[in-house]
Amino acid sequence: MSPLALRAMCTSVRGRYAWALFEVAKERKALERTYEDCALASSLLSSHSPLRLTIASALQGCYPEDWTQRLIEILGFQPFFLSFLRLLADKNRLSALKDVSRLYKRLADAELNRVSLQVVSADPLTDSQKLALEQHLSGVFCKEMKMTYSIDPRVLGGFIVQSDTITIDVSARHHIDCFIQRAREGFEVTQTRRVL
Repeated sequence: MSPLALRAMCTSVRGRYAWALFEVAKERKALERTYEDCALASSLLSSHSPLRLTIASALQGCYPEDWTQRLIEILGFQPFFLSFLRLLADKNRLSALKDVSRLYKRLADAELNRVSLQVVSADPLTDSQKLALEQHLSGVFCKEMKMTYSIDPRVLGGFIVQSDTITIDVSARHHIDCFIQRAREGFEVTQTRRVL
């Protein structure tokens, strides 16, 4: 992605936060570490996290400073990333962190000439399956790949590979859904012929 295209995707308020975080992380040569901080913070501050209110309150200064500092040490955030989170909290924008993190990830990937791929499968992939998949995908993307793997029993079998711009779905669920769709379309065609 060109620098102009990257800058254009950061025109919203959330995009400007992502761009600012990217610029600081790049200056400090901490693109990868900030990528990890974003993922952890997004997870901890998601609506499903039991720690969400505790961490948000700590960032907003609702607890004693020593307690907050200890919490942050446990989480291991970089000092500038902690300052960034506190800025979001002060501006009442912690809810934007997920979108900011997603945009930051795209900026960092473009800077590092990398593509981030999420692989979802019904069962854990073996090391040999991961290696074969990574070798095949390296021919498709022709970039360094950052792979993350997760399990979702709804996939039923096979796997789904997702990036920000593409989805490769070779899951059993997808094949079943396609079969059902084709069967419905066939049924509708048959019903239409009978009416005519």
